[in-house]
Amino acid sequence: MDYKDGLTACGAAILVALMIAFIFNSIDKTAEHYAEAIEANAPKPEQQVEQTQEPDLDPAPQTVYIYVPREEQYYIDLELLAHLIDAEVGEDGEEAMYYAGSVVLNRIKNHNYPDDLYSVIYQKGQYEVTWNGGLYKEEPSDIAYEVAADLLEEGSILPEGVVYQAEFEQGSGTFRIIGDTYFCYE
Repeated sequence: MDYKDGLTACGAAILVALMIAFIFNSIDKTAEHYAEAIEANAPKPEQQVEQTQEPDLDPAPQTVYIYVPREEQYYIDLELLAHLIDAEVGEDGEEAMYYAGSVVLNRIKNHNYPDDLYSVIYQKGQYEVTWNGGLYKEEPSDIAYEVAADLLEEGSILPEGVVYQAEFEQGSGTFRIIGDTYFCYE
């Protein structure tokens, strides 16, 4: 090996050693930088929230607008309304199903309620089956689907002012009682 080759090999070894030192130094500085950033952005003890807070059990999400073709929206509404009327009053028969579905449709038209089926049904505090698990506990009966389809196509069978349905009287008066359910005027 001549002199030039020795310098080249030595220079190459030094260059590799310098590169390795530079890489490890960069890694250490990058790790320190990330650790500092994480620590700076971590909540201070006085900012931390206790994990024992009650969760918000309202299942209704914030309003998000998406385009759903009319035919698809019909089937979404049909499924939801059939589940609701079967879960709410299915044991009381077909007439009660028509009434319960009509109350939902009347609420959609009423200025005191949301203007779409989903929002009316999931409005906080309105339908117990939306928060107790009863809404989707069982598949709706064929009659519930038939009633829901009829109501969505033909509209409410109740006077527009009948917007209450409960196991007690409320509003300005009772329209009709079926089983234990009162259907009442606003």
